[in-house]
Amino acid sequence: MMLADGGVTVIWIGGALLVGLAGAIVIVPWMIVRGLLRVLRALLGCGRRRQPLEPLHAAAPPRVCGQPRCGYLNRDAARYCARCGTSLKPLEVVNRHG
Repeated sequence: MMLADGGVTVIWIGGALLVGLAGAIVIVPWMIVRGLLRVLRALLGCGRRRQPLEPLHAAAPPRVCGQPRCGYLNRDAARYCARCGTSLKPLEVVNRHG
């Protein structure tokens, strides 16, 4: 069973080839220019540089042990001091000075 006659098929195939050729004519020079600019920037050491990513949220303050002779900076999720073993204050009670 033939879905289309020969003339319509040739038009569709020719149109697809023309669209592909036009895309190649646009993309290939764009890629060459972009690659040359990248090489030039790398050789000269100038141009855009990515900024380091900043954390999206504030870091939790370290949990400072309340013992006067210890003062160890524990992880923020710690419930007991890693050095002396005393119980740390709950997070609601802790301020930035321990």
